[in-house]
Amino acid sequence: MEKKSTDKNSSDKPQHERQSNERQTTERPSNERQSNERPSNDRQSNERSSNDRQSNDRQSNERPSKDRQSNEQTSNERQSSEKPSNERTSKDKSSTEKMLNEARSTDKTSSDTTQKGNVISKDELKGKITESESFQLINVLDPEFYNLGMIKGSMQIPFDELEERISELDKSEEVVTYCASTTCDKSRKAAELLAKKGFKVRAYEGGIKEWTQAKLPVDPQPQTTPA
Repeated sequence: MEKKSTDKNSSDKPQHERQSNERQTTERPSNERQSNERPSNDRQSNERSSNDRQSNDRQSNERPSKDRQSNEQTSNERQSSEKPSNERTSKDKSSTEKMLNEARSTDKTSSDTTQKGNVISKDELKGKITESESFQLINVLDPEFYNLGMIKGSMQIPFDELEERISELDKSEEVVTYCASTTCDKSRKAAELLAKKGFKVRAYEGGIKEWTQAKLPVDPQPQTTPA
């Protein structure tokens, strides 16, 4: 009886061992598949990370390019807007320089004309007065110098008042200006001013000093204040 029980246990044990072995064999491929699938998942994860980095790199590379294009466009717009302003400034400068050159040219011509031909000598002026020629003789000295004397037949128009009193003169007649002496430049400046206004004018540069020294006719000193 005991022998049969032992045999039965002996026969049952291999069956349990076979079942256990079969389960282990069955579970091993499943574990191996899971192990094989894990590297695949890791590769997919790595590939996604790689693709994300590449995408970020492309975006990063494209952004400076877009920034450069934007900066270039802004620079071009600024240059385009500055160009008309620079052109206007250049034209204004050219126009101003032209006007200044013309003014200098006019002043030089008037000055040269006065120095070369628009002067009258003492003897010429004496002859015009003696012959009673029709002309306008203007003393351009300031009133405080009237005590120096007046050439006979003079009008008294101080140089500083000449331009505003120019309507008192007749353009159809010659004008002769004078002041104190050769050291006074008001007779020349007055002649230049009148010449620009279209008058036929000459300057007597010897002035009242030369005239009185030659004992030529003078007028009494005019009153500068009311009696």
